[in-house]
Parts: sequence; C-alpha cells; structure tokens
Amino acid sequence: MATENTLQVFISYSHKDEPLKVELGNHLRLLEYQGLISVWHDRKILPGDEWDHQISQSLEQADIILLLVSSDFIASKYCWDIEVKRAIELHEFRRAVVIPVILRSVDWTLSPFGKLQALPQNAQPITSAASKDDAMRFVSQEVRKVAMELIQKKQKEREMAKKMAAISEYKKMYEGLVSEGKISPVKQFMLDDFQRKMGLTDEDLAMLRQNTSSKDNKEENQATYKNAFQRAVEEYGFPLLESIRKDLDLVLDYLGLTHPQVASLEKQVVQHYISNQPTTLETPPVTAFSLPSEPAVSPTNHLSTKSGIDYTQLETLLKEEKWELADKRTRTIIYELTDRTVHIGLRVEDLKLLPCEDLRLLNHLWEKYSSGWFCFAVQRDSYFMLGNASDFFKSLSVIEQRKGFYKFLFGDNYVGAEGTYGRLKNITATNLTALPKGYLPAVGEWTVANEVNVDKLYLEFYNRVNDCLRRNT
Repeated sequence: MATENTLQVFISYSHKDEPLKVELGNHLRLLEYQGLISVWHDRKILPGDEWDHQISQSLEQADIILLLVSSDFIASKYCWDIEVKRAIELHEFRRAVVIPVILRSVDWTLSPFGKLQALPQNAQPITSAASKDDAMRFVSQEVRKVAMELIQKKQKEREMAKKMAAISEYKKMYEGLVSEGKISPVKQFMLDDFQRKMGLTDEDLAMLRQNTSSKDNKEENQATYKNAFQRAVEEYGFPLLESIRKDLDLVLDYLGLTHPQVASLEKQVVQHYISNQPTTLETPPVTAFSLPSEPAVSPTNHLSTKSGIDYTQLETLLKEEKWELADKRTRTIIYELTDRTVHIGLRVEDLKLLPCEDLRLLNHLWEKYSSGWFCFAVQRDSYFMLGNASDFFKSLSVIEQRKGFYKFLFGDNYVGAEGTYGRLKNITATNLTALPKGYLPAVGEWTVANEVNVDKLYLEFYNRVNDCLRRNT
C-alpha cells in the first residue's frame, strides 16, 4: 500500500528484454507490498493516454531510476536519447538515484552511466550469473537499501520543513507581540505555550529571538550598516573585494537586515565616494551590488550589441517583475547567441564563444532590476565556492522539494513543482530574498547536448562569465 514514504521507481528498458523486466518486477514486488516503492514502466500506460507525456511525467517524478542494460537497450534510440539523457541529468542534480542493472553482456562502461555503481554484484550480467534468481534477489536487496536511505532522508526533510513552518508561525506571533510593546508575563506565557504546542526547543528559537531583537530599531541598524559600508569603501576603495563583501554580509545578518533594505544607503555612499575621486579617472556606472572590475554598459543605446539581438522585451519583463517570462526570454537569447536550440542543447564549445558584450548586458539587466539578487555574477561566485554543478544547483533548489515544497515561505503562493525551478508566483522586488540568491536566470533549465559533461559545461560557462565581467573585449 502506497504511503507518503513510498518512493517512485521508474524502469527504463528495451521491449526485447520484456521477460527479464517482468522477472525483476516480481523480485521487487515485496518492496511494493511493504509500501517502500511503487514501480512504473511503459506497460502501465493506459489506452488513450499520450505515451510520450506519460513517460516524461513518470521520469520526472521518479526517486529511483533503474536502467535495464543490454545491447538492445543501448541500441534503442528512445531509451538512449530521451530516457538515459534525462535520467543522468536528474541524478547529477540529486533529484533521483540512477542504478544501472546489467541484464545481458554488453560494453557499457563508456556510456553516460558508466561511472555509476551497477548491479548485480560486480556488474555481472544477470543472464551470465550461475543463478538468475540469486542475481535478481541481490538487485532487489540493493534497491531496498537505497530506498531505505532515501526514505530516511525525505523524512528528515519533512521534519525540517515542519520545524521551519513552526518557527515561521512563532516568528509572526513573537513580532506581533513585540510590536505592541514590551513582552509582559502574560505575553510570555502565550509564547511559551505556543512553543510547547509546536514542539520547538529554546535552541530552535535562539537565533530568531536574537535577530528579532536586533530589528527593534531598524533605522539605527541601517545607520550602523551604512557606517560599516562607508568605512569599507574608504579603506579598500570601490568596487569592493569579494572578501570584504562577505564580511559585510555578516554585518547584515547580525543586524537583521537584507540587501534591498540597504541598497539605497550603499548607493549614497558609493556616489559620494565617486564624486570625490579625481575627475580624470573614468568611472563606470555603479549599482549597489556591482562586482569587482565589472565593465560599464554604455548609457547610449544601452540595449544594442553587435549580435543584433533585441533586448527590449527582456528589459520590459524585468521592469514589470515578470521573472518567469524574463527567465524564459534569457534562455532563448542564450540559444540565439550560440546558434543552438532547446532540442539539440548546448555544448562546451558553444559557451566558450558567447559574446562578452551580450553576457555583460544580460548580467547588467538582471542585476539592475533585481537589486543584485538575480544575475550571472552572483551565480558565478556561488558556483566557484561550491565547486561543482550538482552542489550548485542543489543550493538553488531549496524552494522546490517534491512532496514538500516548503510551502510556509509563501503560504498559498509557493513555488510549484513544474520544472526544476517551478512557477514564480507573487514574487516582487520587495520579497526576492525569500528565494535563494542567484536563483535566476535558471541556467539549470538550459538544455544540454547529448554526451556533454554537465560539470564541464557549467564550469566553462561561469569561467566565461568571470572573464567577460572583468574585461571590455
């Protein structure tokens, strides 16, 4: 019987291996009876259903993907081009666990899934084993182990989401009572009772209380930050080094402030600093969140580049805070710049040739209209700090948790489950910080060409971004 803990298992196979798929399914049946997994394969498509849509939907919802490997599986164009390609992407983005199951002897080690641990034991083909049943029993046992680990992980995520929702509710209550004046014994009793009912510990609420206390005098905290920012600019110059920026972020956290709350203050300090510099120096226009050595975007005909691409629509969408549509338009522009399409995907060599002029303009527009919260420069710093595509995209996916969603962040206006990044609802410039910094443009939604190493692709992209933002050629 299926429960909230039941994992979705997708089986990708060649129809010529149907008998072996059926036998393996029988070995997995006990796991289904126990509610650990629910197995799906294309034989479960009902008459009248669109089979391509059903396969794609089931693949996206899968927690575990079993690739039943044989010469016929590798020869199947649909399995290879559609199912295997997407399965590996989901695995690399930590959205599913892909397990190759070697049915029949074939050279598979140099395939996209060649780096993954395969089953049965020692990747010995099931049909070559001394006992086919023993080999399939081993596969079932290993799938059970993986399923148990994933279930425990999801339970922890749900518990964390529940705790964060409780903390959010406590925060609303606490701030409401504080706004009415000093916390009286009666108010404290209400808070303590609410804390007990929500199962929150003092450790859970320690940071919240500290941050709330620091917000009691917003104007004083802003003045404190402005002083710290001004001292940093005077001592280190502008643009600030990334290490200094990170130190200032710590000051923001300590004071309970956000970047949008201090953007105008930073701008005032920077403009004053620039106005006091020698007039012979050429100084680029500065936003509150400029990065080191970023080149200026010409104020005249600022949407024109040698590529001839029209950026007017993108700027309009960003001005109107239509983030999802602006993200889609940005994606289209990247395809146009590389002369690729969503169907054939991007290659490493394409990204090496992205025009710096266009990358700078894209970064500038996103940075300008999101007050520095969404842009390639922010993503670049995060990517290089984390070191690989999987961890990078994981850092941007905290809003979208299938079967969980962290709905408490937005109430009924949460980010949905359609696609890796979901649908942005009711997100404006005033509450962007509810989303991870660098959440958009959604580079994780860009289609990658077959047999392209994802880490290498995004490493090349952010190397290109880094190079273009630091020079004018």
